[in-house]
Amino acid sequence: MMAEKRVYALWDDLTPFQGGESRAIAGEWKGEKALYLNQMNSAFFLQEEIIFPTFRLEAEVAIPGEVGFVGLIFGATDESNYELVYLAPIEIQYDPIMNGSMTWQIYNGPSYQKALPDMTGQWHRLIVEAGPEGAKVFLNDQTAPMLVIPNLQHGGKRLGKVGFWNYVPCYIRNFSIQELSSAQGSLPVPLQPEALIQNQSENDSFLTEWLVRSLAAPETERDNRSVTDSQSVIDNVPEKGNQSVTDNMREAGEQLWVKALAEENGTLNLNRLWEAKQGSCAEVISRFMLQEEEDTCLTLGYSDSIRLWVNDIEVYGGNWLWQPPSHDGRIRPDHATVLIKWRKGVNTVRAEVTQREGFGWGVAIKTGLREVAFLNDEHLKSQEHMWQNMLSHKR
Repeated sequence: MMAEKRVYALWDDLTPFQGGESRAIAGEWKGEKALYLNQMNSAFFLQEEIIFPTFRLEAEVAIPGEVGFVGLIFGATDESNYELVYLAPIEIQYDPIMNGSMTWQIYNGPSYQKALPDMTGQWHRLIVEAGPEGAKVFLNDQTAPMLVIPNLQHGGKRLGKVGFWNYVPCYIRNFSIQELSSAQGSLPVPLQPEALIQNQSENDSFLTEWLVRSLAAPETERDNRSVTDSQSVIDNVPEKGNQSVTDNMREAGEQLWVKALAEENGTLNLNRLWEAKQGSCAEVISRFMLQEEEDTCLTLGYSDSIRLWVNDIEVYGGNWLWQPPSHDGRIRPDHATVLIKWRKGVNTVRAEVTQREGFGWGVAIKTGLREVAFLNDEHLKSQEHMWQNMLSHKR
């Protein structure tokens, strides 16, 4: 037996919701009364938090013009961080909002997108079934999910903070929430990040372990010293490494290094750390050991701009951002290729990544190496002490 469904027409009353833009107005399109949304990146949250562990969100949505994006929100931790699935003109996209920014440039490909024929000019029913284990996305009367999301990027907590969202003009009506019982279908089994990272390292040679810090701005005249010249790379790494930002990190600015792991798709996601402000810049470092010298083709993807050094030699620089129709700014690890001669012992990959247009930013790097041993804190300190001893002997 299906649980009771809560339905909000939206066009006649928005008082149960907060956020969004005041210019959302009651309208009518193709004979149906609806709420007309005409702002960019505008989110509306149901004020009451839903306590259902597993539930179905549903709404009738329409994209009246050639461009428009309209979706459903769940799992919101606050107004700047939430799970989002939306209908676009030719696709369904999973696009978790992080620190107020869309992240579709990071989460792209078949695990996060579903290509569709032209969806504009018609009403559609967009449905998301969500639980702590993941989510499934349905469209109209189809019984098979269009998209299965086994890993919710905000961790599957506070799923009951729900709502709806748009980017440029769209219509929405009859937003509803319905509790699901365990007998009404299981959600995908989540993949464990540790297993994903191990699989990336073994099979795809991604750099998965990083140190990162915020820079005031990219600086072409910056002293391009070796990272080992800076004791702060080691001494200022917090013991509790994670991808979330602490107040200390925001206050310390570019003086504080933090640990970060690559996402399940191999991308170092800087949206998890900082708001995507135009002109923001981050320095990222990954260091590892090799038993022997080796030549490989390093491949990388990034957004929006990058300068890349390997063992203190600048090997690549470029721009890749949202500039339709020629550039979509999506991070793909095979976007560029560089021939690298790796040395025996410690190798360092360092990059400056700069935000240009307010969407997703980050970097994905595949070394082409069969096996690397990432350096932990003790290794880093040992290397630093060796380097300092060498300097003192030379003096």
